[in-house]
Amino acid sequence: MVDICPLSVHRAVFTPLWRAVSAAWTDLRSSIAWSLGTGDAIHPLDDTWIMLLGPLRLHLLQDADALQVRQVSDLLDNHGRWDVDKLSDLFSPVVIPHILSIRCPDASYISDKPVWGLNNNNLFDVKSAYASQQRPEPGWICLNADGVVSSSTRIGSVGGIFRVDDGSWILGFNKTIGVLHPLQVKL
Repeated sequence: MVDICPLSVHRAVFTPLWRAVSAAWTDLRSSIAWSLGTGDAIHPLDDTWIMLLGPLRLHLLQDADALQVRQVSDLLDNHGRWDVDKLSDLFSPVVIPHILSIRCPDASYISDKPVWGLNNNNLFDVKSAYASQQRPEPGWICLNADGVVSSSTRIGSVGGIFRVDDGSWILGFNKTIGVLHPLQVKL
């Protein structure tokens, strides 16, 4: 299993930056949902991959053996289809139709992709994305910035926002910065 979004990022020895990332990790991770592809990157019980249900661990039957589910493929039969008997042994009946409505993972599909989760009304909104970010301490201004490089054109762009301690937006920016290597855009 490829673990691009582990349950914990805690380390025994770490920098102050890593300490801050580790402290915010649980909140950040709870805002992430997954688009099912190959099924290799998803923790099937702890990640949200069925938007309306949240983590499936919340829907396990009381006597279910959770240890038998380490990856999504553990929920498939020998033919690569959802194993309805296994699903019935593990989850409450309300969960099963949701799982059966999802295309089964397959190695020929694209990788699983993390996506921004839904708000309490089961909708995506930018406000919930900003709300999940840690706010700066009173009197400070926070800069959130990121960059991207197109894999086909190699043209890079950067962008970001400045926010005050109550989360209010002060200023945003973006700029195309030319042909780059992906590491250059991060610098």
